[in-house]
Amino acid sequence: MQHTPALLDRGVKVVDLSAAYRLRDAKVYQAAYGHAHTDKGNLTAAVYGLPELFREQIRGASLVANPGCYPTGAALALSPFLRAGLIDTQSIIVNAASGASGAGREAKSHLMLVEAGNNFSAYGIGVHRHQPEIEQTLAQAAGREAPRVLFVPHLLPIERGILETIYATPAAQAGSLDTAGAQALLREAYKGERFVVVRDDAPTLRDVQRTNAVHINARVVGGRLVIIAAIDNLVKGASGQAIQNANLMLGLNEADGLS
Repeated sequence: MQHTPALLDRGVKVVDLSAAYRLRDAKVYQAAYGHAHTDKGNLTAAVYGLPELFREQIRGASLVANPGCYPTGAALALSPFLRAGLIDTQSIIVNAASGASGAGREAKSHLMLVEAGNNFSAYGIGVHRHQPEIEQTLAQAAGREAPRVLFVPHLLPIERGILETIYATPAAQAGSLDTAGAQALLREAYKGERFVVVRDDAPTLRDVQRTNAVHINARVVGGRLVIIAAIDNLVKGASGQAIQNANLMLGLNEADGLS
């Protein structure tokens, strides 16, 4: 946010890979990140850079906020069901696990090999800074008030990748939603999307590591909707999606430089 205003004034298009422009409310941003926002004018003007949901807005944008890694998987998994009004917006649980690279390069004791290796731990339960971003994005995609999400992130003892297991209760108007119907909804929503793969089976991290793809599978079990989404936190969850956004903003082939 210190550099963006000057770049925009010079006519430079900006894809911001930090979290500076993801949250539209400056008070929510300050609560999540612990410091005040210094560029509130551009905060409200930034376009959220999730191409599969907001492609046309991105094409005409000068400033794009590149999404967080956890919110990318959650939004792509849940948005089709929210748009269709098929799930209870107060019942959503996102249980997610990320490799250690998701915490950045800063030296932290809990990321050292002797702490993280052969270990598995939950953190930031109910207070993770990605929770308001997930809720805001789902509300924007669904066109209604923010769903209530219980977000529980975990640290995996691996280099990269995110696996999200998402639970929701079908809404009363969903009727007899079953696995076939849930899968059909996802396939229709992402028909023609190069980087979204709707699978017949639950994805694993090896399916997506070092790619810009998100793999999704949905099923109905015991009256609950269960969605599994996998992405690489460093590619579709970060730099790969930034390239995808830059390509759109510059009128290039969206998939240039990506696999």
